Amino acid sequence: MRRSDFLLYHAPMKRTIAFALAAILAAVAASCGDSPAPPARQPAPIAASAPTNALAPVPTSTPAPTYSPMPSPSATATYFPTPSPTSTATYTPTHTPAPTATYAPTPSPTSTYTPTHTPTPAPTYTPTPTATHTPAPTYAPTPSATPTPAPVPTSTYTPTPAPTPTPRYQIETRDQEYAHEIAIPDGWRKYSPDCYERDAPDTLWATLCVQSVALADGTALETFAERVRDNLEHDWRVSHDWRGRLSLFETTSFRKGRVDGLPVYYIAYRVQEDTRFCVIDGLEMVAAASLIPGVSGGFRVEYETCGEEAHLLRESRNRTLASFRAVARPSAYYTRFIRTDEGATVKASDETAPTALSAAADTVSRMMANLRDDMRACLVRRGAAVAIYPEGEYVVALPEFAHLKGETSPLGAPYDLFDSGLADGSRAIAAIGELHALRLGEPGLSPTVAHEFAHLIQDTCFTPQDDDEWDALWSDAVRADALPGAYARTNKEEFFAELSMSYFGFAIDAGPRAPASAAPKLYKTRAELEPALPGVFDFMRRVYGEVETAAASFP
Repeated sequence: MRRSDFLLYHAPMKRTIAFALAAILAAVAASCGDSPAPPARQPAPIAASAPTNALAPVPTSTPAPTYSPMPSPSATATYFPTPSPTSTATYTPTHTPAPTATYAPTPSPTSTYTPTHTPTPAPTYTPTPTATHTPAPTYAPTPSATPTPAPVPTSTYTPTPAPTPTPRYQIETRDQEYAHEIAIPDGWRKYSPDCYERDAPDTLWATLCVQSVALADGTALETFAERVRDNLEHDWRVSHDWRGRLSLFETTSFRKGRVDGLPVYYIAYRVQEDTRFCVIDGLEMVAAASLIPGVSGGFRVEYETCGEEAHLLRESRNRTLASFRAVARPSAYYTRFIRTDEGATVKASDETAPTALSAAADTVSRMMANLRDDMRACLVRRGAAVAIYPEGEYVVALPEFAHLKGETSPLGAPYDLFDSGLADGSRAIAAIGELHALRLGEPGLSPTVAHEFAHLIQDTCFTPQDDDEWDALWSDAVRADALPGAYARTNKEEFFAELSMSYFGFAIDAGPRAPASAAPKLYKTRAELEPALPGVFDFMRRVYGEVETAAASFP
């Protein structure tokens, strides 16, 4: 709407409101004043032509009319009320004000708003009742004739579970072991687990060593003593770690005797390592024990003197040997044993898994099955054994290796933390950690056992001729740079142990000592070994014979 239209539309309404306000103000003044109300103002005459109910238009610029009361008849006229008869008379005004004319404009026909809309009441919510679920009727098929099931064909294949392999050897459990008692002379000291020496060697040197061996079932003591006599020089070289030539070695007597009512055999001998040294006067006593049911034990007691006055110790020597006793005592460590068909022993404590003993026994049997006759007899005579220590322990836990505590190996490894394999040829025993014994190839051989048992064969049973031949093969391989793997490069003993593994089918690990530029030469089978090192292959065949290879790798 434009502004001019707005003013024309609202002008009559403004006049009506002005006159209404003037009338209201006059009425209020009349009712509240102390003098008579002035006469009502007469409205201005209205033109005859205008409707009686219409008001003359007032210009928008004319101010709204202001009510002015009419003056009193006299300027001095004063209102005196009629006194009350008493002092408590109440003032009652005698003037009755004239009624004030009230302007009541005729309302416009549209001035009153009458709503035509009748509100519709809000519908009352009536929840719809939940329908009751009626389950669908269960379908019941019309029964029909039951068909006859077809017969199961008899040709259905049912796989047969693989049988659990039966161990070749039964483990013998016992809580006793053989031991010995002997009266050690005063002034002697112990320098190894089984050996003692006189504490004044400058004038008169003397030693005493006791070795325990396991006798094969049914082996007579005399037969065993004869084997010791016939191989005494070889065994002496091994026990004394002497690889050179001997100036003198002779057996002077072999006789039977008795100690504590039991038969024994004495072997007297003389030996000289070099003409610069004194002649050793030796006496070895061979004894047997059968105190533990089903187990035969053997002992070799060696007493040696050296010096011009050695004869002064003969009486003492005889008394010492006569005090020897074989006894049975509770097992200090070993409780599980396997005796192989070839005469070797595998033993462990009850904390070692039986499977470790079985794996070691199978490996030893395979290596001894076609072993050269004199070497196999040597291992039996020396009581060759494999001792297994359990996981979490180290080699020094074994009684035979306890004296190595605090020592280090030639390669600088502390024996206190040694958990793999170690061989002692002088005592014909190899130590194997349980986890290494269980690292098997096919068909169930342990490469670590094969490695350590090869050490026993070389250290215990090589003849001087074997030593010379192997030294030459080692030298040839070094010159030709044909050493297979880093560990085989260490020395001629490791060279034999590693190549023995290769001969039985185990691959040789290059190891951490391999030069960065050297590619390892892995001979996994005898067929690969023969063309690479024909001389080594021929030597291995003469030692081990023709064997079935394991066809496995060494991780």
